[in-house]
Amino acid sequence: MKNKNKKLMMQMRKLLKERGMEALEETRRTILTEEIESKKVKEALKYFITTYWHDLARPTLLSISCEAVGGNPVAAIPFAVSLSLISGALDIHDDIIDQTKVKNDLQTVYGRYGCNTALLTADALLFKGFYLLQKACMQMSKDKATDIVESVKAMFYQVGDAEALELALRKQKKIQPEVYMGIIKKKAADVEAHTFIGAIVGDGKEKEKESLRKYGRYLGMLFIIRDDVADLFNPQEIIHRIKKEHLPLPIIYSLNSNFESVYAYIREIKRVGMNTPPNTLQKLINTVRQTGGLSETLICIKDLVNKAQINIKDVKINRAIFELILQSVVADLEEDMFNLKSNATTTF
Repeated sequence: MKNKNKKLMMQMRKLLKERGMEALEETRRTILTEEIESKKVKEALKYFITTYWHDLARPTLLSISCEAVGGNPVAAIPFAVSLSLISGALDIHDDIIDQTKVKNDLQTVYGRYGCNTALLTADALLFKGFYLLQKACMQMSKDKATDIVESVKAMFYQVGDAEALELALRKQKKIQPEVYMGIIKKKAADVEAHTFIGAIVGDGKEKEKESLRKYGRYLGMLFIIRDDVADLFNPQEIIHRIKKEHLPLPIIYSLNSNFESVYAYIREIKRVGMNTPPNTLQKLINTVRQTGGLSETLICIKDLVNKAQINIKDVKINRAIFELILQSVVADLEEDMFNLKSNATTTF
């Protein structure tokens, strides 16, 4: 299993570099060449775009989706750049809302520069992203441009709605899994937009565009659940989520199975915060495992993988790549769930 996972990670690294690096480098050049008088905002933008933001996944999805319907992946790069900036802005906004100061062992823009500078930095990324999106759409037919803009608008509304609904979850001790899954589905509109827009740029047929759109939605849901599982096993992340955010999916399942035994640890972590002893966190993980939180999450994951696979069964170009991406996400989840240690990680 370890060797298989290591091979998957190596394949993913190669794919991400080949398909996403050009767009990421262009995104960085776009921001670094902007003339900004405020030294603090300029520094924050540079930090975000060169040190913090290493998103190769979204540009890769755009590229392979464009090519999957017979398009030239080079045509997707302007859209990858604009959407990367927009996604980066949303990421900063999310950190401000959640008061996240550290993520993946790096200070967030919010954690490093404070709320005001983080907000201005996100706004700069957002405005530049929309400007470049409009510029890229001008090279498309009117119908294609309209579909792309509508897709981005839908993404914004659904992701924004999901964020608002998540805020309401923070006050709830017990959340119904289907309610949270509905929110996860809305948040996955981000990834869906990338596969769908890639298919539009590639001049895909309606059936092809719809299949890749649905694949993106299910893949996006898997990404979110993957992060939920990873957070459960990361001491700093799980404490922050219990204190400041909503609970991850495995804990939500466990609370619905055996509320008292699980919530006893949550109550203690809320009280102690970052001073929570490691053995308390381990007991929480053990209880989540024993009360079916991880097994229920695994059932959910398998269902989403199956649905994603169904939607790419007729894809003739890049089907193996779409399968590889699914396999890599599942491998990440298996590592966390079954404590399989690996030094290889991916951006997906």
